Amino acid sequence: MEKFAGTVAGWMVSCGVITHDDRELYIYAIHSFLLSFAPLLLALELDLGMGCFCQSILVTMPFLAIRKFSGGYHTRHSWSCLLEP
Repeated sequence: MEKFAGTVAGWMVSCGVITHDDRELYIYAIHSFLLSFAPLLLALELDLGMGCFCQSILVTMPFLAIRKFSGGYHTRHSWSCLLEP
């Protein structure tokens, strides 16, 4: 995700949307955004495959709210947050 965030921020610099000085800030913002929505996107992808989209939304949204405000266990790598219980 960090590599993707760096690529997007680099593209934004090359298009003149942001300055090179703000690149690191945007990398952090894009990475944080992706980490927030990665569980939702993963759940939606799995649920579309299994055909239980509505039930997934009802379970995933409260989970994301609880996860956002409760803190908890932090893994060594950001990608392993999706894999670790």
